[in-house]
Amino acid sequence: MYGRVKETVDRARAFIKAFPATSRWPTILAQSYCNLSEAQRTCLGIIGLQAAVFAVWHVPIPALARLYPWLVHDPLAKGRAVTLLTSIFSHQTPMHFLFNSLAFYSFGPTTIEWLQAKLPRREDKAGPRSTSRYEFVAFFVAAGLFSSLGSHVWSARVLYPRLQGLLRPSLGASGAIYSAVSITALAYPEASVSLIFFPFFPIPIGTAYWSMVAFDAVGLVRGWKMFDHAAHLSGAVFGLLYYSFGHHYFEQFRAWLKSVEPNAERRRVEGVGR
Repeated sequence: MYGRVKETVDRARAFIKAFPATSRWPTILAQSYCNLSEAQRTCLGIIGLQAAVFAVWHVPIPALARLYPWLVHDPLAKGRAVTLLTSIFSHQTPMHFLFNSLAFYSFGPTTIEWLQAKLPRREDKAGPRSTSRYEFVAFFVAAGLFSSLGSHVWSARVLYPRLQGLLRPSLGASGAIYSAVSITALAYPEASVSLIFFPFFPIPIGTAYWSMVAFDAVGLVRGWKMFDHAAHLSGAVFGLLYYSFGHHYFEQFRAWLKSVEPNAERRRVEGVGR
């Protein structure tokens, strides 16, 4: 295993050294990244994590194969509840990874901007904050978990009692992305979107969103197996809930943490005093 890892590192070093010392590409790339908004950099960070997991599927190191069962969620597997989380960042096929990354980079920054517009004022109990990055990360993880759980319940409680052969392990960030699409459609109903195959024909985002929801609802009822329709619909529901209540409860949680911290510090000081 060590030999394969060393070989991979050596190849990466050789690739980097192949650039001439006077090449401006590293500077151009770094400057382009710095010019991005915080929302875009946040989404690129999550996409980078997903790219690392995608590489695990395809780097030819036998030891990494042991991780495969932990990168997909099997509704019938025992003792692997953590895959409800890890499967969110996992994409096995290039097309799945590409389309989800494009969709996430399109709707993720818009969701962050909506959260940024709702930042608490100085007089709020939780206190002011300068960024919505951390709330968005919490939103993304919670949306993914909610979607994974919805898919799990549908598979284990509805599909499995009928026909075990229909069950397939699930993976991907589609459910969390659906939640971001939901918030975008509700927060900016006047916006339009373009399909990747028909970029010259903008569609009102409300029409596109509810058409997607209808498609997944039909697919869920009809038992179509190409997509995880249960995860998609669960993500849509989470987005609707978060748009209506989520930010308020997030701020309440921050206020509670703020009230707990002084008490914890006081108990620590009293303990040292004794």
